[in-house]
Amino acid sequence: MEDNIVDIGGLFLHVVQAGPATGEPVILLHGFPDAWFAWQKQLQALAEAGFNAFAIDQRGYNLSDKPQNVINYTTDVLVADVLRVANHFGISSFHLLGHDFGALISWQLALHHPERLKRMIIVNVPHPFVLNKFLLSRPTQMLKSAYMAFFQLPYLPEAVLKLNNWKLLTSQLSGRLTDAQVEQYRAAWAKPGAIKSMLNWYRALKWSRQGGGDGSVKIPTRIIWGKKDPYLMHGMAIESVNFLEKGSLYTLQEAGHWVQHDEWEEFNRLMLEHLLM
Repeated sequence: MEDNIVDIGGLFLHVVQAGPATGEPVILLHGFPDAWFAWQKQLQALAEAGFNAFAIDQRGYNLSDKPQNVINYTTDVLVADVLRVANHFGISSFHLLGHDFGALISWQLALHHPERLKRMIIVNVPHPFVLNKFLLSRPTQMLKSAYMAFFQLPYLPEAVLKLNNWKLLTSQLSGRLTDAQVEQYRAAWAKPGAIKSMLNWYRALKWSRQGGGDGSVKIPTRIIWGKKDPYLMHGMAIESVNFLEKGSLYTLQEAGHWVQHDEWEEFNRLMLEHLLM
């Protein structure tokens, strides 16, 4: 794996590349509270299959720059980051994997820039139209998403998350992570300005567009969903398929929110199967 620091117009993003430069490009987008290393097993699998894979530390995270103003984290800005990284490496079109917030950005890329995408894999975040519907009309989902309202508060979320060596955040991670991997997370969260920037992704949602047109996605898309996700109802995954012109849903019954860790072997099989079609 190779580390890169990419200048995308005065903002510097850390990008890890794996696989042959001649391979088809794949961009991987992590969510909260992850970083590029959330995809380590997938990077290895993609490289071995001959893909040229790029896992981005998205802005605000780990080794990438961390602008502090909330407005720097709207979805339009975050989508532009991905396209500028692709442009930096001379990539005109690419496969895309997104988990959590990375999946939200992936949906936006598919809706607004479909010409840049080949195939897409979405992991445990529904289509934005479906998410908005459930947040407004389903009490169960409203309760599951209550933490998002807490994250809107100034200062307090940062203080709470730092308590007891990041106990609250580490308790939410996949149980399949090693102690060394958990320490890697703690080190990323502790970087100056990181936790505020990470939370600003949530705070910027009220200024972000969440869809495009009728919401139909033309890119061949596979949704991989952990059935035991404590934050998001499985019904949203089922309804999201209705927006896919060429799509499928695979539910992993024993996986939680971090599917790529919880059942990484099956996840990698489904990932490669879709990308090699």
